[in-house]
Amino acid sequence: MHTTFRPSFAPALALALGGVFVLAGCDVDPKKKEACEGLAKHLADVIQTEQGEAVPQDQVDAMVDATAAACLEHTPTEDEMACAMSAQTSAAIKACDPTAEAKPDEKVEDTDG
Repeated sequence: MHTTFRPSFAPALALALGGVFVLAGCDVDPKKKEACEGLAKHLADVIQTEQGEAVPQDQVDAMVDATAAACLEHTPTEDEMACAMSAQTSAAIKACDPTAEAKPDEKVEDTDG
């Protein structure tokens, strides 16, 4: 079964795990911007907790900025955002994105029968 990939949380998670990219800023709804910044800060906190060590502030700031930009580019639904904000691990955050591609060792439920 082939699934079309629609990036939303996946870019943020990829960035948090070491990828780097830059998205141009544009005028956005202030509520969306605030929500995406909150998600980005939450993800940064979760990643730091998982790593068990302090991450240099400049790296945290860069991750938060890029994650917020990715979120604004592909804004999650309200349910996806609520799920991610309540998640306490990066895996749980990724699980909130119904379009995220599963890793080869993850089981994916086949609803086609």
